[in-house]
Amino acid sequence: MTKSDISLYQSAIEQIVHLASLAINRMRMENTLQQSEITYRGILDTLDESVYVLDEQGVFIDVNKGAERMYRCLREDLIGKTPAAISAEGRNNLDFVAKQLREAYQGAPRVLEFWGVRKNGQEFPKEVHLYPGHYFDRQVVIAIAQDITQRKQAEEKILATLEEKETLLREIHHRVKNNLQVMSALIKMRMNMVSEPATKQSLKDLEGQVHTMSLVYEQLYQEKNLSHVNMGSYIKQLISNVLIAFGRSGSIQVEFNTSILLDVVHAIPCGMIVNELFTNILKYAFPADFSGSPAVHILLTKDGDTCNLNIGDNGVGLPPGFDWRSSQSLGLRLVNLWVTHQLGGELQVSSDAGTCYQIRFDVKG
Repeated sequence: MTKSDISLYQSAIEQIVHLASLAINRMRMENTLQQSEITYRGILDTLDESVYVLDEQGVFIDVNKGAERMYRCLREDLIGKTPAAISAEGRNNLDFVAKQLREAYQGAPRVLEFWGVRKNGQEFPKEVHLYPGHYFDRQVVIAIAQDITQRKQAEEKILATLEEKETLLREIHHRVKNNLQVMSALIKMRMNMVSEPATKQSLKDLEGQVHTMSLVYEQLYQEKNLSHVNMGSYIKQLISNVLIAFGRSGSIQVEFNTSILLDVVHAIPCGMIVNELFTNILKYAFPADFSGSPAVHILLTKDGDTCNLNIGDNGVGLPPGFDWRSSQSLGLRLVNLWVTHQLGGELQVSSDAGTCYQIRFDVKG
């Protein structure tokens, strides 16, 4: 054998050894990858939640045993499919789902509700958390889902209970309103039976106060919000009724800024105060010889937990030396009572250009 033959022989042996080495390394790598996949799948399958691995196009490339249990199917039934294949018909916005998947793939975790349909046709809701992740050497979306059927059923029971309570509360408001209207009608009947002016006026004032309370419950009955009163529409209706009762509609300019919500506990005394003070303004602020253009402002604002009620006019003002705190006027005494005892607030009265009543009280929520 020549040196040339020996050299060729050695070269062939080296190539065979190199190829054998590559083959052994490849087998080791494949075995390692297989072992890694087995370990990875074993970890996924120990989770109670259903786990889905999706690629950039939103296609399932792997799922765990939890997903098989959730959909009552095999892994092979899901691989290669998209969420559209397991979506309950007409229950999901699939464009929105695709958008959430894209955003999760780009690194922004997302949470959504999804209605699935099992292999037997049963529909069910699930909550899905989407996270960006890696599946071996691939960037993917990891979706973790939980069946929320029981939670949905509990929510439906709570909603049904709330609807029943709202119906009952609405009926209570309706009956209170009716009872107050009956009381108002009885006072009117009694008013028509008396001739003494002071008694007649007292009954008229009382009827107005009852009607003021009735308006609150009438509005609550008509509104969707059964716990709070829209003071804007309430006070406008209240003022309109007083103007009609005094035959002054259109003769007095009234400025409003009262569009806040108050609960019934605060709304009723507020309405009573507005009714009493506005009635007093119509009675005394603009006598027959008043030469100006009658104007009244009613402002009700809220700053945090503090409410400010400001009622004023450009009329003749209070008499010189008049002290409202020691006044024997039943109207002002009632107003002070409502402010201090029912609202827990404070009242200030000034009479520079006309008369201005400033009321401040606190509310919670």
